[in-house]
Amino acid sequence: MRGRPDALRSLRYRVAHVSSEGLIAIYAAMARHESDDGERGSLCAVASEIVGVRGAGIILANDPVTATSFCGNNSFARSVIDLEVAVGEGPCSESLTIGTTSSESDLSSAAASRWIFFAPQAYALGVRAAFGFPMRLGGIRLGALCLYCDQPGDLSDDQCVTALLLTSVVGRAILALQAGAPPGTLSEELRNESTLDFSVHQAAGMVSVQGAVDISAALGLLRTRAFVEGQKLREVATRVIRRELRYDSSQSRWSEVSL
Repeated sequence: MRGRPDALRSLRYRVAHVSSEGLIAIYAAMARHESDDGERGSLCAVASEIVGVRGAGIILANDPVTATSFCGNNSFARSVIDLEVAVGEGPCSESLTIGTTSSESDLSSAAASRWIFFAPQAYALGVRAAFGFPMRLGGIRLGALCLYCDQPGDLSDDQCVTALLLTSVVGRAILALQAGAPPGTLSEELRNESTLDFSVHQAAGMVSVQGAVDISAALGLLRTRAFVEGQKLREVATRVIRRELRYDSSQSRWSEVSL
């Protein structure tokens, strides 16, 4: 899909003229999952079910640097979402950068080498094809819908139409959950729904002070540390918050702290 403007225009036309049955199916799935004991990741579960892929996740972000995991429909998807957030590349990060759909139908292909960190590790996790759909409402950038398959191959046109429709529905659902929350805070409904971990942003603030860098650079330092150590980003963030790890600006390196 990437680099196929005519195909994308055709898909967007189909989304704009999608039958009401498509929306009914999505809303019915949302209602079913939401009534299932308030299970976390219900929006991602809907995406996986409706599009028909093994893994579906949502990243909240204005750009790849600020990306944070919102949910994944299963452990497979959550592992890949964590990888995307940690290394700052992959289909969702790319879709945020280019502002349109990103896809790779075969992670073992030469084309996938543009994701030098993401592709080999995602492949090791069992991902064979990956797709990112930017999620926005008008001029508001919310993040991206991520789809992961365990078999190589492109999504069908119908799957792409459904995914594009889902970005609009899910985006509106997220804004509805956030409605009424005080500025600068996350609503209780959104907090309960997500796997979003504020420790990452708290740690970024601490590293920003320690390293005399802006928040974006601090997030980059945290991601690099997580990647080098083979840890999840939130694990590194927790160590920073506990003051077990700090960034030494004078030597431009991380230091372990003995308590």
